[in-house]
Amino acid sequence: MPDLNALTNPAGFNDIAMSKSGALSSGMAAIRDSGTASSITNSQKFINVNHAIIGFGLTSGFISRGGLGFDLSGNDNNGDSISGNTVASANLVLRSMPDLTGGFATILSNTGNNIYACKCNDSGTGFDTASYSALDGYVSSGSYDGNVTVYGTANEAANSEISITLNSTCISDINSKISSGGKLLILLLCQDDFLFNTSSGGLGTPTGGTGFFGRYEGLRIYSTENDVSQLYKPKLELTYAAAAATDNATFFGTNF
Repeated sequence: MPDLNALTNPAGFNDIAMSKSGALSSGMAAIRDSGTASSITNSQKFINVNHAIIGFGLTSGFISRGGLGFDLSGNDNNGDSISGNTVASANLVLRSMPDLTGGFATILSNTGNNIYACKCNDSGTGFDTASYSALDGYVSSGSYDGNVTVYGTANEAANSEISITLNSTCISDINSKISSGGKLLILLLCQDDFLFNTSSGGLGTPTGGTGFFGRYEGLRIYSTENDVSQLYKPKLELTYAAAAATDNATFFGTNF
């Protein structure tokens, strides 16, 4: 089962964190639904996939999404060519950081919620502020459920390996990118963001936490720039379809 790490600096679609913030008094819709991120970074050691209330007096809302790119035109992590192979199944494997439970800011996973891996249709040469809304099937307000193309989901869990089984839509896109020599792009969203949950415990009122400068609900994912372990980089686990038998000769109806 070959692995393929996400693109890292200085590639155009290297992994990135994209965040938005604004006054809670304006409502979370005003923060979430404008089409571009207010801040992006592709050099920190983790990617926020979460939402929060932040600032003095906790008067600002915050949402962060992650972007990952995988180059399917080259070689896998072992140096073997991906070209010419057909992928039968694949997993997106992420490694989450531990919760932060005290101090200026708290960051708590919600094990009752999912992380969503969504198809990204960014047509540029790299992730930027506009990539925040470059979701396949993007709608400018409300829940994305039934609109945005989802490649797979998994439960949130802190300090864990999170394996997202990628669905048939993603497998088809992977094989298409292998054929064309392209890149598979994925955006990561937390559940309350994806479903636009603004009820208690949702956007604007994150579950748990006691931080007096920031209360975050969701995950921090180790990025390709992490200095903890090469094994913690976001990656695809690929399983290739069995090669067809070669018809060198036939003996009693059997290829060999």
